[in-house]
Amino acid sequence: MQLVQRRSDAFAGAPIRVGAFLAEDHALRLLNLRRAARSVEGAGPGPEGNITKLKVAEHMIEGAAIAAALWGPEIALLDGPGRVIGRTVMGARGMAIAGGTSEVTRNQIAERILGMPRDPLIS
Repeated sequence: MQLVQRRSDAFAGAPIRVGAFLAEDHALRLLNLRRAARSVEGAGPGPEGNITKLKVAEHMIEGAAIAAALWGPEIALLDGPGRVIGRTVMGARGMAIAGGTSEVTRNQIAERILGMPRDPLIS
């Protein structure tokens, strides 16, 4: 939040966007806690796995976008305080690909959790 206060002029609505990001971060932590509790109880995996993977990937992309907007062109430098943020921004999209793309994950959620029909196969 200190960075947002110092650089709030970097983009319009920065405090609101960061606040929404932090609220979603808390919700994701609770979702992971729920998954851990199910595991400890010996229950099988629930739908949280696919949902968590999708939301965490989107969350990391949003966090990287916020950081890039706050830091500005400094993230392109190899040295200096923005270099770590630059690497984070570069790697954020990888999370949406690791373990299956977000599109595949959305299809799995639609078919397995929501009970929607499979996409037609193209031959």
